[in-house]
Amino acid sequence: MRSTRTSTRRFLGEGHPLTRVEESLATVRNQALVCLALIAGSPAMLLAGRDAWAATVASAVLVEAGAGVALLALRSLRRQRIHDMIVGGTVPDLEAVRAEVRRLLSDDHRRGLASALERALADGERWHDFMPAARPPQGVRNLPAHAAAVREIARALRGRDASVRGIVLVERLAAGGYGSALYEADQAWLGRELTRIRYELEARADRSAPLRDAA
Repeated sequence: MRSTRTSTRRFLGEGHPLTRVEESLATVRNQALVCLALIAGSPAMLLAGRDAWAATVASAVLVEAGAGVALLALRSLRRQRIHDMIVGGTVPDLEAVRAEVRRLLSDDHRRGLASALERALADGERWHDFMPAARPPQGVRNLPAHAAAVREIARALRGRDASVRGIVLVERLAAGGYGSALYEADQAWLGRELTRIRYELEARADRSAPLRDAA
């Protein structure tokens, strides 16, 4: 883990958002390891008395649980920071970045995003067919006006040449299920974003070649 932090700091500098996330991840991991060591060695603490043993184990378990939650949040934040760099066009040759690019380009991920788009479009087209209590958010009714763009994006996502930047933009658009922009955004903004994504996925696929090679 130290080599990862060192590489990130060397490539990006001390104050870069991704460097700060990596530093926080390393700190939380160390805390988790210390707690695991305490839990594993807790039987020896019985010599100090059952009350002391119980208090130590309970504290270690609570800290370990908190560390687990923090690690999940920090990993999500690291992914966001990497996505920021991909969208911004500055992508360093770091293992964390390469791993995220591999995830984005994986067949399962691309097909899952394509299916999410098509499902949202179907929800918008069949909105009146749902029972009132089961209807998706009303904003999804804005999608059918952009049906051609949605289908083109879904087709491009299933192709092997989809740009990584375009995939990130789709992931951001679809993130959150019913709370995502697909279900909540107004029609004008949604139209602009879908147009941008379609352009990224198709016309700029060649810009992702270095990322695909690195992955």
